[in-house]
Amino acid sequence: GTLENGITYFALSNEAPGGNFEARLVVKAGALAQEPIGSGVAHFLEHMVFYGSENFSDGIFEVLESYGIDSATHLNAWTSCDATTYTFTANSSENLGMVLKALDDIATSAIFPENLIERERSVILEEARPDESIDGIEGEVIEGMYREGTPYENCNTIGTDEGIRA
Repeated sequence: GTLENGITYFALSNEAPGGNFEARLVVKAGALAQEPIGSGVAHFLEHMVFYGSENFSDGIFEVLESYGIDSATHLNAWTSCDATTYTFTANSSENLGMVLKALDDIATSAIFPENLIERERSVILEEARPDESIDGIEGEVIEGMYREGTPYENCNTIGTDEGIRA
């Protein structure tokens, strides 16, 4: 369906195991929408929105955890070339309203506490460390083969070291 404000939503019922839900916010902007390309801004914003908003001034993680929603197992987010996705799961229908409020705040009223910017920059720099395992090297080679000659060729979702530091 489509809400009055133009947001498209999808609802799917799954009776087994029942009593659980997953809510996602998909923003149709990812690493290819950032300027400059390779800056990592889209990925950085994906991280920072959890640190506060209009209704969650002390951070979304902290408030949702007080409702029994564990940030380590029930919250996830990722940035791709085309989109940024936030996913929340829980096993209580009472938590659905709070999760939807959190997703709305991510979309409409996120704040970026200056005192946490450097801390998160360090987290992202650690994430960006090249994977020198055989799986990491193989993944880079295969990804390069499929992206070569496409609009995704220069897509760097996490950002370059230089971009992240800037």
